[in-house]
Amino acid sequence: MRKIFVLELMSAKRVHSFWPIRAGENIFLAGVDSSAIVVVWAMADLARKPELMKKAQYEIRTSVGKKGKVEESDIEQLHYLKMRFDISISCPGMTMGMLNAELGLANLLYCFDWELPGGMNAEGIMDEGVGIALHKKSPLLFVPLKFNW
Repeated sequence: MRKIFVLELMSAKRVHSFWPIRAGENIFLAGVDSSAIVVVWAMADLARKPELMKKAQYEIRTSVGKKGKVEESDIEQLHYLKMRFDISISCPGMTMGMLNAELGLANLLYCFDWELPGGMNAEGIMDEGVGIALHKKSPLLFVPLKFNW
């Protein structure tokens, strides 16, 4: 039996143990939330375009090889993956946030093949929620299939 993986990464609005937040911690939580949102949206976009997901997985797996995980030093070699992150907005934490998003997405694509649960199609997968941060309207549901060399 396959298990469905709900792709909802750590989000500031779901982390209740960090409250009350002191001044410097807002930056950290905003960075975590933003990186998680970017990964979820990138995975949703790739779910709509499986051929692009396969292309990104091929690049990651051939560049990284059989070492078991994507490391920070591998990210610069992943040109196709980096094209998924065409960002024109700048902020002080952008470098850290983008590295977190790229590394997270690369490891998800490296370790697993992904498919939508039985009978589900990609229509409506890019629907936007409401709020300050642009979350998806509904969670992204995926079936992870462990990639075996």
